[in-house]
Amino acid sequence: MPSKQFQAASVAFFLVFFVGARAAEFIWIRNAPVYEFEARRLQGHLIAKYENVYTVTQCARRCQLLDACKSYNFQSDMRVCQINSVSHVTNSGDVIADDHWQYYERNAFTIDKVNFLLTIVIMPPPLIGVCLSNV
Repeated sequence: MPSKQFQAASVAFFLVFFVGARAAEFIWIRNAPVYEFEARRLQGHLIAKYENVYTVTQCARRCQLLDACKSYNFQSDMRVCQINSVSHVTNSGDVIADDHWQYYERNAFTIDKVNFLLTIVIMPPPLIGVCLSNV
């Protein structure tokens, strides 16, 4: 039976190589700034509201998961994401000034695949010290 140290090293290798490699295959791309408006939000067309959303890309992902989402409002201080059923393109009169919010059209951020080679080198710790016995 393998030692506990070997088992722990195997689990660590699996997590770094397989989980880490999978997480690094995609990157968020910020598209043209015409899709976003600082200190603005779209009102009156809310279809979903999410709390504890820490980044605008998390909000963008929530929008992309809903077919009905055309735009979203993000409030970073309160960590709130509002999903809208329309955008400023069709309802420009519903975009209002609000210093605490940021408005984004659905495609303000997209996820693009990154092509790169992930190289992991595992080296044993350096041998330091004096051997006290030959067991």
